[in-house]
Amino acid sequence: MNLRDEEEHAESLVTLLKYLRDVKKYTCITQVTFGNEHEYNYPDMYPAAIRRLEKEGMRDDYVLWGIETNRGMERNLPYVDTVDVFTVHVYWPIKFEEEINQYYRMLGKHASRTGKKGRVWLSEFALGGNDTYQHGLFVAEALIGSANAGAYAIGGWRLCDQHLPDPIRMYDGRDKANHGLHEWGTWRWVPWMQRPRDVYYSMSLMTRYIPRHSKVLGVRLRSLRSAFGSGAQARREARGSKRRQAVKAGDGLQAACFRKNQDYTLVVLNPTDEQRSLSVSFKNAVNRSFRRHLYSRTTLPEDDYDTVIPSDAKFEGKVFADSLPARSLAVYTTLPELLQVELTPQVRRVKPGEQVRFSARVLGLVGNRPKITWSVDGGCLLYTSDAADELDGV
Repeated sequence: MNLRDEEEHAESLVTLLKYLRDVKKYTCITQVTFGNEHEYNYPDMYPAAIRRLEKEGMRDDYVLWGIETNRGMERNLPYVDTVDVFTVHVYWPIKFEEEINQYYRMLGKHASRTGKKGRVWLSEFALGGNDTYQHGLFVAEALIGSANAGAYAIGGWRLCDQHLPDPIRMYDGRDKANHGLHEWGTWRWVPWMQRPRDVYYSMSLMTRYIPRHSKVLGVRLRSLRSAFGSGAQARREARGSKRRQAVKAGDGLQAACFRKNQDYTLVVLNPTDEQRSLSVSFKNAVNRSFRRHLYSRTTLPEDDYDTVIPSDAKFEGKVFADSLPARSLAVYTTLPELLQVELTPQVRRVKPGEQVRFSARVLGLVGNRPKITWSVDGGCLLYTSDAADELDGV
């Protein structure tokens, strides 16, 4: 196919969509993107594809993306009157809220001429590929800043490392430099995949406790230090003050709040090198208990676990106070705790006739202690108990 021939491109696009929909019977395709991180723009390609989709009666079946660029949102401007959403990729530390707001201002200025308001998607940011603890805080900052700025959707690249045996070639034959092990995942490639990278423990809290299609609530941050002084006395005054905002916090904290039905999730990031205190209040009564899940250097699992960090504190009422360690992330949520059971010891093999005593404990603050049921699979069933928290196996 000639990449410069917009009519040929439109023909191939419609043919592919019809094949996937009518022959393969896929019902999950709702979005269409024309390419990834374009080296060049093809301003005639989009109108031609849309004309063909309209002719086939397919235009309203799909959300059409602008160019997925990591070279500046201004490259989307030629398509303001054409596409449904505008997308950007970020792989370096930025002030996400300012960046996304800048894109909205840029696009809104042009979209207002047509009466259409575009949506901005952070369709890629560096989810994995970084072994440092700090990268888990970067992911949180990306989510908080983008959500508060009004980003309609946020997606990270990628879940697992990938091995590419051959170089990826550009259209002009140049090597894309992604050959070999493509290390962008939250999980490493085998044989190092037993334990995910630290960023997994941050990311999994947010993906677990921020439901899809949640509403982003407004959060106002105000310094405890400037409003009430500092120390324990300041925290007591903050809890009793009538000047409460949604979140009153030590300098440097970042926060975003989400609601889905009657459940709330508040994400608070402390990227500073000092412990910070905060006081949380909601404008309207919540009447729910909040559990805190803390991503910090002391709460990461010590072994090769891919668990979601369990809760470690519980708060009642629409007003509560807390203190966050330096460089940490707290997720406060009313959603039910993910039920996780830790089994010890981690025995991988035993000799015939050897006895092993297993014990189990439920992780997190789950309220009433759940009943643990034991069973042994793989061969003959040796023992099952509905009551005990320990199991003797032979």
